[in-house]
Parts: sequence; C-alpha cells; structure tokens
Amino acid sequence: MAKILITTIGTGDNFKDSSGEYKKTNYQIDNHLYENRVLVADALIDHHKFDKVFFIGTCKSIWDYIYYHYMSLDDEASIGAYEKLLEQRKSEAGVRDEMLFTIEQIIDNKLQSNGSKCFLLEYSKKDHEELQKNFMALLQIKEFIDENDEIYLDITHGFRYIPILNILLVQFLLIYTNNSFKVPAIYYGMLSSPISEVINFREFFDLIEWANAISAFKKRLDADALIDVMSANKVEDEVKKVFRQINSNIQLANLGSLWQFFKSAKNKIERIKNTKLPLLSFLHEDLIKLVDRLNVDKLSLFQFEIAKWFYENHQYALSYLALHEAIITKFCELKFPDKNCEDKELRGTVKIKHIDYPYDEYFLEKRNTKSPNLDSITNIRNSIAHQLNDRKDKVNQDIDRLKVFIEYYQPLFYEADKSNK
Repeated sequence: MAKILITTIGTGDNFKDSSGEYKKTNYQIDNHLYENRVLVADALIDHHKFDKVFFIGTCKSIWDYIYYHYMSLDDEASIGAYEKLLEQRKSEAGVRDEMLFTIEQIIDNKLQSNGSKCFLLEYSKKDHEELQKNFMALLQIKEFIDENDEIYLDITHGFRYIPILNILLVQFLLIYTNNSFKVPAIYYGMLSSPISEVINFREFFDLIEWANAISAFKKRLDADALIDVMSANKVEDEVKKVFRQINSNIQLANLGSLWQFFKSAKNKIERIKNTKLPLLSFLHEDLIKLVDRLNVDKLSLFQFEIAKWFYENHQYALSYLALHEAIITKFCELKFPDKNCEDKELRGTVKIKHIDYPYDEYFLEKRNTKSPNLDSITNIRNSIAHQLNDRKDKVNQDIDRLKVFIEYYQPLFYEADKSNK
C-alpha cells in the first residue's frame, strides 16, 4: 500500500512575482503550521510523508520551481538542468516531455522512494477536443495506482479547468476500480494572511457517493452501496441493520420475510430519522412512503403491491413472480378463508382449479386442451423461474404485457373484498 499525492501546478503568480513563483505563505494542516511555503504540495509532503507524488501541469507550469525546490544546490549538473527548465518554460514551446523524467528523479530522491510521476497536459486550443484529450491523458494515472493505495488530491494551484478534471478523474477511477483504493483527503489551500488554512473537501466529495448510493436504493432497494458508504462514515450499526434486512430479502426475493419486515418497519425507520448523519434524512420520507404502501394486512395485497413496485422499478422478472403468487394467494383468501394461504398443497389446488372467470383468462397456462394459453402469466412466470428458452423472441412483448396484467388484476385486490361482504 502506497500513500500518493496527486497535485496540480499552474504558471505561478506572474503579476506579483517576477520569478513566476506563487507568493509564500504559512499553510496550516490539521493544526500543524508549515511556514514560508510556496506550494500547498510543499507542506503536504512534509505533513503526510508520501511515498509518491504525481505532479500535473502544462508546458507553462513552474516545473523549474519543483526541480529547484528539491535539487541539490551544490550540484553543477542539477543547476544546469534547472536553468534549462527555466529557459524552456519561458520559451514559446514551453517545457517538453523529455525533461519530466529528470524532475521525477529529483522528487524520488526527496521522498527516498520510487514511482513519482509528472503528467504534461495541453493548454493551447482551449476547446472540447483538448479537454477530452487531457482527460484521457490523466487516465494513465490508473496504471500507477495499486489496490489499497491511499490517494490524496490537491487542487489548489491547478490551471483553469484542470482541478475539475482531477476530481472527475478520481471519482471515475473509484467507480472503475470498484473502490479498490482510498481517498482520505481532497485539499485546497485558502490563501490568506498570516495563515492559509488547507481545507479538506473530502466530505463534499462523499456527496457523490451518497447520491449514487441513495439513488440505487430508491430505484431498486439495492442497499449494497449505501451500506458501504454508511460504514465508511461510521453510521450506527442499528441503522445499517435496517438496510441489510431490506437488502437481503430483496436479493433473495423473499416476499414472506419482506412482508413481516414492513409490518414492523416504522419503528426501525425512525432510527434512520434520528441518526446523526443528515444525509440519511433524504431517505426517511421515501422509506415511510414505501412502508405505508407495503404495510398491509393481507398477504395477497402485499404481493400485488410489491409486484407493482418491482414493475415501476424495471425489475420485471421479480414483478412476474410476485404477481403470479399474489393471484394465487388472493383466491386462497377468497375460496378458503379459514385455511392457511401459504400451504403449498392448497396453493397448488387453487392454481389449477379455483382461478375464476374472468381472471383465469390471463392466468391459466391451459384453459382447455384445445387452446393452450402460451402467453399466460403462469407460462411467462415458469419460463422466468426455470430459465427456459421458449420465450426468447417475446421479451419485449412480455414486458409490455406486464403492465396490462397489473392493470387488469388490480380490481381483484381492491374490489373483491367489498363484493364478498
């Protein structure tokens, strides 16, 4: 595991300092003061003792300063290299790629380590094509990051849009590598006098992870990412337990357990409302709405509502499975009110003999031997549950028909009880 700093350098403060350097200031990091520093990276390197530093800049960035800051002042060869870098930066063409290796060696010597890199970006056209090209160039960084590395990002001195690219880069790489590395800090030095505080924006970077995780949960009741981000932010175990229960039941499509969970869910949801993390409050109202929808007395109505919910969230296979079970359960309740609707033998009997007209029209696989109903709910459900290949050409049709089925059967669940009273 390596501790890596990714930092950007610009062209310096050319208007206030004839040498092209930024103004010196006293940077404060975690209550530690680093006096008379030019770059935030100078202070961060001393503060964190990095194994590697990745510098990002353009051909006009103050690469000569980086070299001069870390070189041996009594080495004639180093002085010559510094002067060449300074001359190149001030030339029309600017610093070229071949000089970056020399800078990397100087940085490695300073850190007493290996692997520091310099990345040269273009900044001449200032158009969309250049922006895309620069982002692709930055993607090279993934080749130098290993699993469990710690990445610290400094965006203080970046030129124009480059800091934004760096933030997007790190976010992309986290998703691309499935969070294989960590990002403890995203730093920005707030230039001030006499002390410039270095702010860690990591909590705002977390908003992107929270937004993605909350979105996944709201759309699919998929809490995997949400549990991960809650763990990273040390959310109470009791709160995480609520989401794990929902997640496990959804992943197993365990409708019976889900029904029992939602019967007692309101008290559990209150733990989310009362958590110390404000971001979770965004989920409280949505969860209460879901609980109110699914906290019903009859198993059949729960199965039908969860079938609708699965359909609304594009989980069509689960919707078919739930709808099929809901219809069977409803007729168990209607025909055999004194028996256990979850009894396997009873459900088998009802499925074959007791689905009444007109609801048998869409449900039964065979209404009679002469006219098999190949597009019945049962036939589609069996094809899904048993992973058959008989409906490979009817996928879109089956998705379209699911809405028709749900609308057709809705009166059975909301009006049948009234008509039987």
